[in-house]
Amino acid sequence: MTRDSAVLLRHIMLCLARISEYTTEGREAFLRDTKTQDAVIRNLEIIGQAVRDLGVDELVREFPSVRWLQIAGMRNVLAHQYLGVDISLVWKVADFELSQLRDAVKPFWTAWMQVANPGDHLLHLPPPRRARMGRAPGSEDRVSHSIGIESTTIQMS
Repeated sequence: MTRDSAVLLRHIMLCLARISEYTTEGREAFLRDTKTQDAVIRNLEIIGQAVRDLGVDELVREFPSVRWLQIAGMRNVLAHQYLGVDISLVWKVADFELSQLRDAVKPFWTAWMQVANPGDHLLHLPPPRRARMGRAPGSEDRVSHSIGIESTTIQMS
């Protein structure tokens, strides 16, 4: 795995963790809250683009049980056909389908982090938002996320 692949995996893992956090209140809360819908959709777009950048054909050969083509294709639907997005389908993907992706990506991420240079801050995830309270909203968060200054390990169940 190249360093670029590890960064793409980092983004996939970060988006999976965010979606999980955003959807903890359940389906009804998700369907009522357009901000949460927008946040989940944005993270699904990022996942789809990262999958495309990793190489869908190679991923399909390596892990045929994961629906890589659909993951990459959903990104296009969400980004380009935004007026026709089925929010119930977005919920279904967030609630049921992403666990399969997490299970496929997690071993790669774990293996990479075992051999990664500990000083390579681009590969680490920022701490959860609740651990960064007390800052002006969006100020340091945006900067530290984009350059990965703060880091923790990913807690995946």
